[in-house]
Amino acid sequence: MANENATTDADLLNLLADSGPLAISDIVQHFAVTRTAVHQRLLRLMGEGLVDRELVRGGRGRPSYMYLPSPKARELAGNNFADLSAVLWQEVLGVEDARRPQRVVRRIADALKALYADAVRGTTLKTRMESLRELLQKRRVRSDVDTHDGVPTFTLRDCPYLDLADVDRTICQVETMLFSQLLGDEVMLSHCRLDGHSCCQFVPNKKRTTRKAPITV
Repeated sequence: MANENATTDADLLNLLADSGPLAISDIVQHFAVTRTAVHQRLLRLMGEGLVDRELVRGGRGRPSYMYLPSPKARELAGNNFADLSAVLWQEVLGVEDARRPQRVVRRIADALKALYADAVRGTTLKTRMESLRELLQKRRVRSDVDTHDGVPTFTLRDCPYLDLADVDRTICQVETMLFSQLLGDEVMLSHCRLDGHSCCQFVPNKKRTTRKAPITV
């Protein structure tokens, strides 16, 4: 008999964020729970404004629904960087020449680095990525570390700055610069949510010479 308590709200929302839109049958198969349990959980999450559904019509069969995380759920997933707002405000107030956005980007990245540098450790780029992943996990921001063709890759599942990114992509430059400083290797944003990808992905920038930052072991 399927265990109806085998999944949590977070598990379901994460699945929809990574693989959605999904039908109830897809969710049932993934978690090995009953259809009733999934349906009840989806109805509750819809009532909380965390899940949306789309009506799909096709063929001669009955129309079906596909479920996906709502904009509210996506915002909550990565909206955990209250310290960023404070840093942004302080740095913007300190800008003497607003016509130099790169100066603002660097100042914000440097200020954020000072907050997080001691938490990122490791002797290789991949181990430092793992340390960064653990740091973000404590802030409920999901990320993964993989290796593709021998190259370590850092994938950000949730955008910590979703609202800011929708207004101005400059925040993506801040994040890229911050990660480069924390990791001690220059990385580039190879995939971005704003370009239609499901996540943001960072890889070493091979086109430019990296300047190693001090590594804490």
